[in-house]
Amino acid sequence: MLAIRLARFGKKKQPNYRLIVLDKAKDNFGPYLENLGTYNSKTKIADLKKDRILSWIKKGAKLTPTVNNLLIDQNIISGKKVRASGGKKSAQSAAPASGKGSASGEKSAPAEKPEEKKLADAAAKAETAKAPAKESEPKVPMQDRDPDSNVGKTPKKETPAEKPTAETNPAEKSAEQPKK
Repeated sequence: MLAIRLARFGKKKQPNYRLIVLDKAKDNFGPYLENLGTYNSKTKIADLKKDRILSWIKKGAKLTPTVNNLLIDQNIISGKKVRASGGKKSAQSAAPASGKGSASGEKSAPAEKPEEKKLADAAAKAETAKAPAKESEPKVPMQDRDPDSNVGKTPKKETPAEKPTAETNPAEKSAEQPKK
């Protein structure tokens, strides 16, 4: 099926778009059937070929929601704008409002998943609350602590005791060595 869509080109942080016609399954960056104009999203300037766009629509090319809204703004086609972006929250809230799931009396699958996740999270929190708490040392303010106590201190690594050397005491040095 043919689609009229926007294909981005231009520098980084300076988006410009081509309005192109191509098969819906093909990549935007590949070859396209026809270039129908350009659109600069920063300046909101559109240079579009109205007659070619209308002829492609008559041939059965479908418009993407963004292109549909752009063409309505440019007065090339008439009609209502459609919602172009479909975030997760908006897609879930739009599904029950459309009435598709209410006809069969069943909830749609995407609406069940978040509820199940919430239930699983609540169950996991309850499990952690029931788990026995680790026995911890009593919390005592620093000024009330005994300086010799090891509460709240990290254990120090023991180092091997240093051997006394003869250089530490000059009197011992002279006593050990016989006089010549």
